[in-house]
Amino acid sequence: MSKGKRTKKRYIGRNLRMILFILLVFLAAAGLLLNALLDQALSRMNRADINFANVAVNASLQENPELSGYKTIALVGVDSRDEAENSGNSDTMMILSINESTGAVRIVSLYRDTFLRISQGDYEKANAAYNRGGPELFLSMLNTNLDLNITDFVTVDFSVMIDMIDILGGIDMTLTQDEVVMMNDYCEGTSDITGKPYEAIEPEEAGTYHLSGIQAVSYMRIRYGEGLEFRRTLRQRAVVLKMVEKMKSAGIPTLYRLLNTMLPGIYSSLSKEEILGLVLDIGKLNIEDTTGFPFDHVMGELAQAATGIDCVLPVTLENNVIQLHAFLYPDLSYTPSQELITYSAYITELTGYGEEDIPAASADGGEMPT
Repeated sequence: MSKGKRTKKRYIGRNLRMILFILLVFLAAAGLLLNALLDQALSRMNRADINFANVAVNASLQENPELSGYKTIALVGVDSRDEAENSGNSDTMMILSINESTGAVRIVSLYRDTFLRISQGDYEKANAAYNRGGPELFLSMLNTNLDLNITDFVTVDFSVMIDMIDILGGIDMTLTQDEVVMMNDYCEGTSDITGKPYEAIEPEEAGTYHLSGIQAVSYMRIRYGEGLEFRRTLRQRAVVLKMVEKMKSAGIPTLYRLLNTMLPGIYSSLSKEEILGLVLDIGKLNIEDTTGFPFDHVMGELAQAATGIDCVLPVTLENNVIQLHAFLYPDLSYTPSQELITYSAYITELTGYGEEDIPAASADGGEMPT
């Protein structure tokens, strides 16, 4: 090889090493900057100081090693950040099970008017638990009535949901004419609560619309019209599905903006690292199925006559919890605890509704909105 070729080869080699060195320095600097930005965002998170000695848990589930492959989280939606930390009305209640091996996610909406044991000798609507005793009583209510062992929760206010949807660029939803009318009405109330402006959809006709954050949250809050509470929880899960799909395709800058916006407005038992992990792993998660609880129930005049309050009465609680476990943990076996059997028997004795009264088909609000 000639001297000129050797010199040229050494020159090219030095340049490649220099370029590689510059790239490594750039990537390291970018990584440090990203970590600094994430730390800054995570420092704004409101971590809940929960006394887990006050949270009832299911001892048999604690000892079940199979459940270690699942992460179960309770989600609560409230009107404002003050209510998140001060036991506000839980307008939305969901349970998420995440299969940590497959990334499969299943979501259950707990109907807010479900008749359950809130505390010793007190059977009431499920949404009373968070209002009366905050996260500790709320988690205890879930664990004792549903044979669960949940210690993680996230409470979020509607204002944060609005901002998150706007950062994601809004979502497309198909609305009936009644939903358009009611969503416009709810926008006024949501605006009063959050202080955010809104635009009404005019003319008020059925169709597919690109909803802003305040429109989407108002759509989620609709309680009346066809399907009542059951349709409302379907709307909530449909909006969550749309948000997750948009988050999956979002870049790091958008995810950072979401974190920076979301964290000051949530109240959670999860650590900063757990929150960050869930956000960064969003692309690996797949919402496999969603449903509402209780599956079999009576409501309206029949439930009110049986309980004295306008509620959704599970028929029976034990039967519904068996179905719930099959849904949340489809690959695990489950045997109802004696505590659950006792509560279920008490509700049956109190109301007169037993296994022979299980409805053939309970109202569920219809198909998932698109």
